[in-house]
Amino acid sequence: MVLAACIAWTALLFGATVGAFFAALEMSGWISTLRGHETAIALLVPAAMLRVYAIAVRLGERRAVSELRLSRAPAELAAGAAIGFTFISLALLLLWGLGLYDVRLGTWRDPWHYFVFNAYISAVLEELAFRAILLRLSSATATGCWSPRRPPTIRPG
Repeated sequence: MVLAACIAWTALLFGATVGAFFAALEMSGWISTLRGHETAIALLVPAAMLRVYAIAVRLGERRAVSELRLSRAPAELAAGAAIGFTFISLALLLLWGLGLYDVRLGTWRDPWHYFVFNAYISAVLEELAFRAILLRLSSATATGCWSPRRPPTIRPG
């Protein structure tokens, strides 16, 4: 019963996150009155989804949402950016070294658009979907330390 509840809870949170991803990219095309506000939608939908996640976890799992604490954000952002830059650079270097990728000097025409639509939406919602939802709940279920009626705990031993 606990496993079925965990799978349903994970599917619900993951589905909401995937829906938010597509909404952030396509909402202005779905609702004609929102045309021209693509950047605002792209900035607000992922932030709103973080809030929805926090409320859902607080109500559904009855625990504080410690993974979204703002006090930890600067250090985790800096560490994540450094690690991400390193891994992406190493992957591109490997592909270039194998002759599978061509590196050329280019120019950004609109860095703000690139940041919002390629980096921000993907980063926020991907982290939420995979790290916060799928990995946390699947590992908690596999170790037997999560129940929908009590918060996750670490069992000794």
